[in-house]
Amino acid sequence: MADEEEIKRELARLARAGIEPIKLIRWLRLELGEQFSEFSFCRYFIEVFDVPLFNVRRASSWVGLPYGAYLSDEEVNAMLMPLRVRGD
Repeated sequence: MADEEEIKRELARLARAGIEPIKLIRWLRLELGEQFSEFSFCRYFIEVFDVPLFNVRRASSWVGLPYGAYLSDEEVNAMLMPLRVRGD
């Protein structure tokens, strides 16, 4: 697993390349492995992207996550887009 700063840089790079939020969440889950959690997802997205905490917390209810989730890919993408990298 890469260190936190490398992960943040890669999330930002992927978002700048136009990768949709759902694919970024999948990438983050693979990158973090067992360390992935609702908290780590929210923390990385809040630290890297200029997106409201409310939207990130809601997005953690995506069906692709293991903890009682129900939101579709389309719903999660809609609530997180457009992804703007902090500082850009």
